[in-house]
Amino acid sequence: MHLTVYTDYTLPVMMYLALKYPDGGVATIDEIAGVYGISRNHLTKIIHELSQVGLIETTRGRAGGTRLAQLGHLNVLFYAWVLQGRADLALRSADAAVGLLVTLVTIIAGRVTPMFTANAVPGYAFRRWSAIKALAVPLPLLAFAYNALGASAWLVGSAAGATAVVHGIRLAGWRSWQVGRRPILAILHAAYAWVPLSFAPLALSALGFVPHSIALHALAVGLLGGAIIAMITRTALGHTSRGLVAGSTYCLLLPRDRRRYSARFRPVARE
Repeated sequence: MHLTVYTDYTLPVMMYLALKYPDGGVATIDEIAGVYGISRNHLTKIIHELSQVGLIETTRGRAGGTRLAQLGHLNVLFYAWVLQGRADLALRSADAAVGLLVTLVTIIAGRVTPMFTANAVPGYAFRRWSAIKALAVPLPLLAFAYNALGASAWLVGSAAGATAVVHGIRLAGWRSWQVGRRPILAILHAAYAWVPLSFAPLALSALGFVPHSIALHALAVGLLGGAIIAMITRTALGHTSRGLVAGSTYCLLLPRDRRRYSARFRPVARE
């Protein structure tokens, strides 16, 4: 199965920059290239793509390099609000950071999941709709922006509900049942299923029906955790010249997360 350099290294590069943030956050292209064993030319293209969408910043000069953009600033805001005793605003900063990460994952997953599946499953075909594609990225950004800014419950609920519907339709078009017994592909589809499973309770929490923590737990542990595990596994196997095959126990991580998700899905008391 062919892995593109862009999709293979985008997430690890972002993770590396996140680890560098406490030390100032700046990493050079040569430094990252050395860590992952990727050519400087390929990495330069990846850095350019990420900077174009505003996920990272690049500076020139002797002290220049690459660093996280919005995520780093939101991290600083989180601790600044905590030190000022404003837990409510700190949580909004955390919500915004999760929203940016979720958006990044939906962009990457939207490109690689159907492609990887088509390369591995004979006769696999998926459906895509131009309207769904056009709404897939703006809607989650809008939902998290409303949520982080403390907008009205109606605005948050509407945007989050629409996001759940759009991404549920997108996932249905991928026809995940055709994956069969291929755990390394199944986890990509299963992780993406957390998008509608997360935004639906986000909409309900805005209206006061369920705790807000359910949505954040599903997004952080289910979607982000599942996507990271899936992509890191592919990277490790692919770049050690081993077959892209995982054991049947590989996907047991996600049922565990679903049990936690279900256990926390209890109505909150309303006055």
